[in-house]
Amino acid sequence: MLGPLDWIIIAVYLILTIAVGILARGRQHSAEDYFTAKGGFSGVLGSILVGLSLAATLFSGISLLAFPSLVYEHGLRILGIIVTLPIAWAVLAWFFLPRYMADDWSHPYEVVEACYGRSVRRLTATLFILMRLG
Repeated sequence: MLGPLDWIIIAVYLILTIAVGILARGRQHSAEDYFTAKGGFSGVLGSILVGLSLAATLFSGISLLAFPSLVYEHGLRILGIIVTLPIAWAVLAWFFLPRYMADDWSHPYEVVEACYGRSVRRLTATLFILMRLG
């Protein structure tokens, strides 16, 4: 059961989220502006911010519920996955993101299309959607 402090935290969070949305209203004139912040996320700080955004997207609340049950079901085998996460983060932060941010990409799927063609881009987008639905 939620206590009064919990409700206050939820209310403040919602109010701040709405305030940020209202203050940012009208600043984007295209999808490009929305996804790239008009090129404002460059350098190390930009890479960190984009990386944190990706991590928040991939490791949602469901992940917080899923990992304990996976450890319970599969034991220490899941530890290998957890141990490799910092390695994947390092590759993302120091290899992929600087290259991604240096070019004029709007979406990661554009990188896939540039390297492998439109059909592979469609396939990866479809697989991602199916993975999220699964």
